[in-house]
Amino acid sequence: MKKLGFFFGLLIVVGLAYLLGWTKLIPVKEIVIDKSESQVASEILRKLNDEPSVVKTGEPIARIDRRLIQSRLKELLWVGEVRISRNLLSGVVAIDISPRNPLTRLAAPWSSNELFGFMDEDLNFFYINKQAVESASSIDTKGWEELPTLSISRDHLALKADVKSLISFTEGAGLETVRIDAKDREILKSTLKFNGSEVEVTWGNISELKVKIEVFEALLTLRKNRKVEAIDISNPLSPVVR
Repeated sequence: MKKLGFFFGLLIVVGLAYLLGWTKLIPVKEIVIDKSESQVASEILRKLNDEPSVVKTGEPIARIDRRLIQSRLKELLWVGEVRISRNLLSGVVAIDISPRNPLTRLAAPWSSNELFGFMDEDLNFFYINKQAVESASSIDTKGWEELPTLSISRDHLALKADVKSLISFTEGAGLETVRIDAKDREILKSTLKFNGSEVEVTWGNISELKVKIEVFEALLTLRKNRKVEAIDISNPLSPVVR
C-alpha cells in the first residue's frame, strides 16, 4: 500500500513538472522591468531579446533560467545585481537591477571621449560608453559623471587598494573628494572641497590617515589658513601649508 501511494505521489510530481516545464499551461504573460526610467527598461528588454532570447512571453514560466538572464544582463557592464522573480498565478516575470558601485572615474589615458573608465569597489577597472553612463546614473543615487576623478600611473592592485582606503577615510571624515592623483604608493595626493573651496592635499602614503585628517582639519580652522590652496601632511608632525 505504501509503495502504491509513493508511486501515485511520484506520478503527480512528474505530471506537475511536465505541465509546468514542458507545456504552455502556465506561460510567461508579461516581462516587467522594475525601473521607472523608460530608457533603462527599454535597454534591458532589448538585451533580453538579443538572439538567442533568454526569456520571452509564451514560454513555460517554470523553465525560466535565472542564471542565464543574470549572465545576459551583466554583459551590460554598468549592471551590478540582477534580481528575478516569477509569479505562477499571474504569469509575470519581474526583473529588478542595481548598477555597479564605482568609486572613481578614471582620467586620461584610461578614459577617452568614447569610453569612460571607472574603478569599482572590488578594485576592477571597467569601461562603458556615454549612454551606459547615463543609464547607470539615472537609476543610481549618485551621478557617475560627478564621481572623483582618478589619475593613476598603472593598474596595480596595491596602489588601487590605497586609493580606496584614502577615499574611505576622507568620506568618513565628511570630506568631499574632487580628484585623486596616485602616481605611487608613497606619493598620494587628492583635491578636497572644504567650506566651498578646493584644497590640494599631499598625503604621502596611507599610514596614519586618521591622524593626517585630524591635522588637516585643525590647520583649516586657523584664520591664517582660510585661503590656503595646498597642504602637505605626508609628515603629520611637520605639515607644510601654501
